[in-house]
Amino acid sequence: MRIDGTEIAEGIYFKLKGSVGELKKKNVVPQLAVILVGENPASVAYVTLEQKRGEAIGANVTLIKYPTTVTTEEIE
Repeated sequence: MRIDGTEIAEGIYFKLKGSVGELKKKNVVPQLAVILVGENPASVAYVTLEQKRGEAIGANVTLIKYPTTVTTEEIE
């Protein structure tokens, strides 16, 4: 048995886009807030991709950046 991760991801993406569309008809806009600590290139690339995906399905996306010196208490 072969599992196609890309196909599964596309199915999830399609469902999410439809769900967001239904919510927007009710004047509800989903919000994705991402907290990024530091500037790790892999993390920045991942967050950038998630921002694009969130915006593509119609959600509002907010990126909150902190330096690596931030404490847990400051974030909370």
